[in-house]
Amino acid sequence: MKSKLINLVGLTIMICCLGASNISNHEGCFPNACGKKGEYCKTPALKIWKEYCRSTGLSGISAPGVYSGICFHEAANRDPFYPHYGVVLIDKINSKHHFGAEFAFFAEGNPYENLDVEEAKSKMPWFYAEDHQIKWNIDHVRVLLNPEREAYYQINYFIRKSLDDNDKLLLLGYWKGTAYRIFCEVKRNE
Repeated sequence: MKSKLINLVGLTIMICCLGASNISNHEGCFPNACGKKGEYCKTPALKIWKEYCRSTGLSGISAPGVYSGICFHEAANRDPFYPHYGVVLIDKINSKHHFGAEFAFFAEGNPYENLDVEEAKSKMPWFYAEDHQIKWNIDHVRVLLNPEREAYYQINYFIRKSLDDNDKLLLLGYWKGTAYRIFCEVKRNE
């Protein structure tokens, strides 16, 4: 009897573990940009958010580097299905990593795909400001722009490196609290 009980308990634990490993649960994903179960995002942003949640690595984000690609904006004044483009610049200034970003709305294609580091620096003179310094965390980097302003007008960016592609960064952004959210997958320009 004791042997059957132990086998039954072991089997129950194994089934629960196998079932739990297949559940798509993003409750622990920081930042929780799409809600606990993704209920606050449309399909394009949700795809990027899910990849962001799976990706925890940061090693190998090289500086200097320019990354560009597709972005989706979740806001009252944007179509969440319409692809826009963005560019991210990461470089060192006085031995500290800095971040710059720019977005192109309604472009016919990626206007940043051939941008190199020097061109990106000239397009983003704000890149050198102290608030563009990257804050490194265990599993993501964060940039807080306009820290001197009230929280509603601060811009928060969070970046992780894709587990699937070493040349791809996943960028999430918040502006106006969570009223304006940005979801980008940008690849390193050659």
